[in-house]
Amino acid sequence: QSMSYANIAGLPYVIGLYSACVPTLVYALFGQSRQLAVGPVAMVSLILRAGLTGKLDENQCPEWYNDDHSRPEGVYQNIICTEEYCALAFSVAAMIGVIKIFACVFRLSFLVSFLGHPVISGFSTGSAIIIGCSQLKYFLGYALPSTDHVHELLHGLIKDIHNIKPAPLLLGCTWLAYLMVTKRLARKDRRFKMLGPLGPLLGCIAGTLLVWGFPALREKYHVRHVGDVPGGIFPVSAGNITFTLEQFDKIKVTAVSAALIGYMESIAIAKNLAGQHSYSIDAGQELLALGISNVIGAMFSCYPVTGSFSRSAVANTTGAQTQLAGVVTAVGMLVVLLCLTPMFYYLPMFALAAIVLNSVMQLVAYDVAIELWKVKKWDFVLWVVSFLGTLFVGPLEGIALSVLMSICLIIHESVRPHITVLWRLPGTNIYRSIDQEKHGQFVEGVLIVRVGASLYFANAQYVKEALLKFIEDLAQVQDHTEYLVLEMASVVSIDSTAAHVIRDVIEELRRRGIVTTFAMVNRRAMDTLKRASVVLCAGEGWFFPSVDEAVRSCLSHRYMRESKSGDVRPPPHLHDGHGARAERSRWDCAPHQQHLRGEGLQDVNAQVENIQHTYHLVNQERKLADKDIEPLREQLEKKLLEIYQKPGRDANGRRTERVRTGNLAEVLARSRAGSTASALSFADTSPTMAATLSGRGGGEGGAGVDVDEEAEIERQRHGLIEALRAERVKVEEGEMAKKQVEELEARLAAL
Repeated sequence: QSMSYANIAGLPYVIGLYSACVPTLVYALFGQSRQLAVGPVAMVSLILRAGLTGKLDENQCPEWYNDDHSRPEGVYQNIICTEEYCALAFSVAAMIGVIKIFACVFRLSFLVSFLGHPVISGFSTGSAIIIGCSQLKYFLGYALPSTDHVHELLHGLIKDIHNIKPAPLLLGCTWLAYLMVTKRLARKDRRFKMLGPLGPLLGCIAGTLLVWGFPALREKYHVRHVGDVPGGIFPVSAGNITFTLEQFDKIKVTAVSAALIGYMESIAIAKNLAGQHSYSIDAGQELLALGISNVIGAMFSCYPVTGSFSRSAVANTTGAQTQLAGVVTAVGMLVVLLCLTPMFYYLPMFALAAIVLNSVMQLVAYDVAIELWKVKKWDFVLWVVSFLGTLFVGPLEGIALSVLMSICLIIHESVRPHITVLWRLPGTNIYRSIDQEKHGQFVEGVLIVRVGASLYFANAQYVKEALLKFIEDLAQVQDHTEYLVLEMASVVSIDSTAAHVIRDVIEELRRRGIVTTFAMVNRRAMDTLKRASVVLCAGEGWFFPSVDEAVRSCLSHRYMRESKSGDVRPPPHLHDGHGARAERSRWDCAPHQQHLRGEGLQDVNAQVENIQHTYHLVNQERKLADKDIEPLREQLEKKLLEIYQKPGRDANGRRTERVRTGNLAEVLARSRAGSTASALSFADTSPTMAATLSGRGGGEGGAGVDVDEEAEIERQRHGLIEALRAERVKVEEGEMAKKQVEELEARLAAL
């Protein structure tokens, strides 16, 4: 396979053997992946061929520039000036190594994020088709143009189709079918799993014996074979590597492209294998290991390498557990170089081409395009651009065009961040997007907007225009917007331009009589707003940790403002989420908030506030006097001890167990919904407490009501049934009260 990939890159076969030896050993010493096989790969080989074709100048390859027209048609620089072309490939490998080491030191691995999955998939699919077409010449028996443009390859294939040779076509198709069958058998039946890695080797041995044993195949039937492959240790090539300004200009695009594609392929394979074997991979260390492998490899006649999918799969299948597998591979390749290169003389080209075709078939990801079309059309467009650009424009140009489109999409998304209006879920203090929740309530006079991205110079003006447009649109739903609440949880950072625009928004809305408030601003953004005097402009008191607190403060501010002006409007009717209608004060006092949260009896203070809320409902929102709060708390403490005491019997033999309700005030409100009685009664409410709630004072606290046990249970049952009915309504309305329903059903069954 390494020999085949070297041929794709326009290099001698032996360079592929060198590249499968030295870098593999170096990566085993520095890399973290235990199964990753580093060496030549198809896509990097194609990029190298595309980037170096025609790059030798007249001083490096004078034969190419002769004017006597002695150069045969179809012969390229890599054939005429092989040594100079190899030196250029070694320089690319060294530069790729330097780029990866530099990226590791300065933590630049994030740059590969610009090569998204659609771009890589489209590029690999196009590259696989180009590589496959370039190998067809060994099946067809006649030469094809050495080009990276698929239309030129297809034109040459069709133009000379009459020169097709049956023998290599038949043998090539047979070998390809054999490799495909062995791979499928290895995947489906564990008894044949060794056929996967051994299939290509056995095919090459059989092909070599066939060509050697039947001379007529190579002499009469045009079956091409490898020929001489130099043996011996890999030569030192450090002296051939040059980094002059002119040389750098020739290879910079090729080196950067191969570095990005190679690292993407390698890290994806390494992380996948690490996940299978439950260990972790550090991206920075992988960059360093691949960089060192390429730099040292370039000094010993190796061209650019990276992690290979097919060879890593072989290593994983054959049981590689540590980096020692890479050492064994390198030693094996060294033995081949020293002893076995004469055996490659009769190795048929159709066998090598079949290996390449079998490897690149898995890169043709048309199913990914179908999936992207279903998921997101823009990703499908990226895939198509990358695919078609690679096929018809060239690998380097195709991937550059795709990356440019990706960056344009990123800019487009960032300059138009998602901005949505929030509304309150009925009966809760939760605010959700109107796009996500079909049922909700707008808070009268308050516009709540969520900004979905960081703010900077490119998108600040768009956000300002969107906010003003929302205010104009909301005017069609309600009379007047008095407050704007900006939920900024997704705003990670704000630059100076955006801060200036926010201040303009605050001042513009202030002229319209609208107060701007902020919710959930993170510390980093808050520091910027303080330094830009935005906090001073808006007022520090208008920044809140949650949307609910911001809304309640807006309502409280409006009430205080209306109270001073003497224009206090009656409180609006809001749905309480329990199937009943409740009169709620405009300023959303703390007891109302406790009631809506449904937090239950968490502590004594919460009980007082909940019961005070019930008093609001039943007694036309007249509040308890401050002097009544402390006695009520003391009585409630005693009552809580009485409610939660262990089951037992009193002096008369009656049960002392009480109903452990989740929220006494809530149940009380539901059981007496609509009542205008001045006195309240409930199974777990003492006379003193009832008197206090009714506003008529109280007697000696803590005494229970002397009632018959059956009547007591019946009254408890009645209260629980009412509470259960209300909780079931909440479930039907999607307010996640299943737990409360289950608790109430259990208590009711216990009675």
